Amino acid sequence: MNVEWTPQARSAVIETMIYIEETFGTKTMLDFADAIAESEMYLARDPYMFKIEPLLESCADTFRGLLVKKINKIIYRIDNNCVYIVDFWNLRMNPEKLQNRIKD
Repeated sequence: MNVEWTPQARSAVIETMIYIEETFGTKTMLDFADAIAESEMYLARDPYMFKIEPLLESCADTFRGLLVKKINKIIYRIDNNCVYIVDFWNLRMNPEKLQNRIKD
């Protein structure tokens, strides 16, 4: 299955990677990048293996979430033969922000 990132999701990942590199160093950032690439591979293989995102159950589309490195989550939806990554979410943020970001 194809995997596509929305500009919002791509921007959130880049911001997170910049923060990780500035705070923890290049090696940690590269490990994080590897974890994202691995997650993307899982999504391409079987996107239905991850749970429906409970915070977004009220949305018209069905969104699922894939945990990355314990505190981040890839939020995505499946449409035809494509996985659309719509957001990259830090779990320490207010859950209402996620709902607002997805609806916008």
